[in-house]
Amino acid sequence: MGWVAAAASGVAATVGVATFALGTLGSDDVGDQSVWIDGPLAGTQVAPGAVVVSAHATAETPIDDLVLEVDGEQVAEAGDVERNGKLVFATFDWDAAAGEHTLVVLRDGDHDARSAERLVYVGVPGVPAPSASPTPSASATPSASPSASETPTESASPTESVSPTETTATPEPSDPTTRPTRKPPTTPTTKPTPTADPPTLDRAGMSSVSGELKVYQFAGCPYVVTVTALTTNATRVRAIVSGTGASFNLADQGGGAWSGTITSGYDASQVGSHTVTLEATGPGGKVSRSAGTLDIRAGCPKD
Repeated sequence: MGWVAAAASGVAATVGVATFALGTLGSDDVGDQSVWIDGPLAGTQVAPGAVVVSAHATAETPIDDLVLEVDGEQVAEAGDVERNGKLVFATFDWDAAAGEHTLVVLRDGDHDARSAERLVYVGVPGVPAPSASPTPSASATPSASPSASETPTESASPTESVSPTETTATPEPSDPTTRPTRKPPTTPTTKPTPTADPPTLDRAGMSSVSGELKVYQFAGCPYVVTVTALTTNATRVRAIVSGTGASFNLADQGGGAWSGTITSGYDASQVGSHTVTLEATGPGGKVSRSAGTLDIRAGCPKD
């Protein structure tokens, strides 16, 4: 039984080792089959800012550069591509602005070798913040305040004079009859611990350029199968190839979309049909679903 290694580059390891490269590919997105976009998925909604675009290409002659075009303009070039025989893998850093954009990857200098257009939406709808309710607090208000002095109700008539020997007495302040009430102690309210929603695995599937869900025994054979998933409330999605001991984590493409690539490279004893199961994990639990059947074939066909 072959060993399993997860690799973000998409390049297979040595013979007898199953290697998995992260990326995406929808069977309805393929134009020229020599160049195709792995991610983001078609119709995916991503947040504005830094977005990683991944792509594969094959050719009879060596490929040195791949170019990313967004809305018909070149925005990035990958000169340091990773090779595995006729298969190369490249990633581009795209500073995505909000709106609807069309992505195309092509071989530098060869506009006939280009991928199908990939429509991507940039911009996450805003979620209004919850309004905070003020916490009532008890305040002490005296029911009555003492009077410091009494106001005379009568004034001397202008026609009367006051003898200079007479002295007017200042009234003494009276004691208050009611004292301020003491502020009652505040008891903290214990909030219930929120329960996390369980993850869902709404879609699980596989696709390939050839249309057949097949890989081959020999590592380096340029046949790959892409695994995709659409989830909610998931923080990790793992693919498990039954009967091989192989498993790997899918890459988070944003918006609940996940993807990964199965490449060739297995023991001769593992040739045959194997079920691929996806397992989504989140704070609220775990859920699994079959993505389909993978066909591992002997050897590697000669092109």
